[in-house]
Amino acid sequence: MGRVYPIITRPDLKPEYPKPEYPKPENPNYNIGRSALNLEVLDLDICEDLVEVHMPDRCVNLRSLQLINSKLRTLDLGLTPNLEDLCLTCYDLEQLHMADDGCQKLSSLNISHSKLRSLYHGIYTLKHLKILQLISCGLKRLPEDIDRLECLHDLLVTKCKHLRNLPNKICKMKLLKYLNLRYFIRVARLPDEIGLLECLKELDIEGTCISYLRRSILWLKGVRIYGSRELL
Repeated sequence: MGRVYPIITRPDLKPEYPKPEYPKPENPNYNIGRSALNLEVLDLDICEDLVEVHMPDRCVNLRSLQLINSKLRTLDLGLTPNLEDLCLTCYDLEQLHMADDGCQKLSSLNISHSKLRSLYHGIYTLKHLKILQLISCGLKRLPEDIDRLECLHDLLVTKCKHLRNLPNKICKMKLLKYLNLRYFIRVARLPDEIGLLECLKELDIEGTCISYLRRSILWLKGVRIYGSRELL
């Protein structure tokens, strides 16, 4: 089993993601018409019964899109070349579509409480993605070539109960600073070469089945590790 290294306990960090209560909209469909082509920010956070969002083929000025507490099953972003921030809390979301090279400036992607089973097939085209947060999703696997997200510095994967793998190539992500696997309940070990993450500052393995740390973790300087002593 090898030498065991201590893990910092953080009992104060017990995140909960309550389902917010919002007033119901009169119209469960939202149509972004041609008159809104110059829209830069779209924030729909009182949409408990929203089931459809109709995006135009081109929405070239949209920089931020947030859909909270909706019942969308499918979202097609069309061509949104200047979109930088995408936040989706859609309990029934199963499919997310983006045009090839359609979201080149996307830097933050947050998907939570969804039925999404796989990430957008062209996620590797998101060359400027810095933050990827996946919370309580139906994902079954992470992309094997996740290291192709060369600018990613913040990866949070938590409470995805169907997710089984942590790709070995995550160790090749040269800019990764924060790796949060809190309540990633099916992960039992870290990749052997986790110590190659030279920029890593924080590693959170609270609520996982990880019971010991790889020896290569000693290669890292100043990294903070959060977890439960009970697992050791």
